[in-house]
Amino acid sequence: MAETPTPGDHPHPRESGDIPRVEGLASIVIWTNADRFEAMRAFYTDRLGLTPQPTNREQHVAFSWGEPPTNIRLIIGVHSGVTGPNTDPDRLMVNLLTFDIAGLAAAMKARGVTFFAEPYAQSWGGQIATIRDPDGNTIQLLQPAG
Repeated sequence: MAETPTPGDHPHPRESGDIPRVEGLASIVIWTNADRFEAMRAFYTDRLGLTPQPTNREQHVAFSWGEPPTNIRLIIGVHSGVTGPNTDPDRLMVNLLTFDIAGLAAAMKARGVTFFAEPYAQSWGGQIATIRDPDGNTIQLLQPAG
């Protein structure tokens, strides 16, 4: 397992005088309200089959890919400013990577996931399939070209 860097110890050190820059994507957070959290947690863990990371936080679940500090996390949590389902589900789409979109789609359907768009080929050579979580957020499965 990779060691967590200490301040000043970066995986991509800057040269003296370099302008600070964004180093990558750290996480995507999908906020919901307290009444909807359990349905959201169950959707991502039970229906999509994602493995949650250990946590001691209530109404918070995180999934991680890669090793710190460059891992990417998807977080589902409760925010007091969020009420009800998403009223604009196409504004932001979370794409989940797979190398077997047909097999993953079949497994998700067996767990009760409804697809808004079945897996289909894209002009760039890959494939996508589209679902929505219980809050109405658009989630896409993405299989790269090749």
